[in-house]
Amino acid sequence: MTTARQPDGAGEVALAAGQSASHAFHAVLGAVARGFDVLRFADVSRDRLRRDYADLLARVEVARLASPAATEITAAFLEGLSASVVWQTGDDEVPLATALQSAVPAPPLQRRELAGPPGWRPGLIYRGRRWQGKELAALAAELGERGVVSQAAVASLRTMSVRLGDEALDLRGRRIAMLGANAEMAPTRLWLRAGAEILWLDVAPPPDDWLNDDTLAGTLVWPQRPVDLLRDPQGALAALRAFAATGPIDLGLYAYAPGRARELRLTAAMNAIVDALPRECVASVTMLVSPTTPTRLSPADVVAMQRRLADRPAW
Repeated sequence: MTTARQPDGAGEVALAAGQSASHAFHAVLGAVARGFDVLRFADVSRDRLRRDYADLLARVEVARLASPAATEITAAFLEGLSASVVWQTGDDEVPLATALQSAVPAPPLQRRELAGPPGWRPGLIYRGRRWQGKELAALAAELGERGVVSQAAVASLRTMSVRLGDEALDLRGRRIAMLGANAEMAPTRLWLRAGAEILWLDVAPPPDDWLNDDTLAGTLVWPQRPVDLLRDPQGALAALRAFAATGPIDLGLYAYAPGRARELRLTAAMNAIVDALPRECVASVTMLVSPTTPTRLSPADVVAMQRRLADRPAW
């Protein structure tokens, strides 16, 4: 079992006053609903939220998207949720952003140059066939015609097909910090195949078989002791600052763990760490969005969905 490094006077990223994730969300939703006229229709009592969560959340999101103040409402949600996450040491709590202002030494880092040839060819498997390179344009046309993906996704696949052609993606010289590098949906292995330099931040170290895999290129950098984002966000921030000392880095936010509000606490910790980095250190930020998140549909998306509903098989 791996023991994650903890700073002196160990604390933890926690929800304020020991509240649950559902209690924190209810409090924030109620405050935001009271603060914007377009949301005052919503009954956000705890009983209603518990009984009709899916319907209520969808109605709130529809109202938000239709409002001229959509961005301000989003900001209010984010500020409220961020304020509900604190750094807790014993009985003491301080805002997480405040705790991250306390500088700690960067953890010692290890490096391993991987021996494989750099180059990764992005592709998709659809109906038992792998589509790569220039073939992605044809796949985009088929998926768009069948209404399986949005027109924005069609355009993205076509662009990828044109820009890459049949060439492999070469990321030598690209430096990417992966928070939650070992997460199932983190593309860490793909970036290594492409030759990138990766800072691995996770509660588990890089797997031994990765270090000797001749299909992986690039460079792996990781702390000698794994860094737990919930117990040592200061150490994670220090490692990122050290990694970015020679130039801006790309950030991938993939840490996830179920139970005990860890999804919310990890997301808040990663966001706070990124916010604490100097702007000149950050080249880009990539994160996961849950498939269950309500999203804005374009008119083309609505037409495609209606067509698929009308043409669905009888079974």
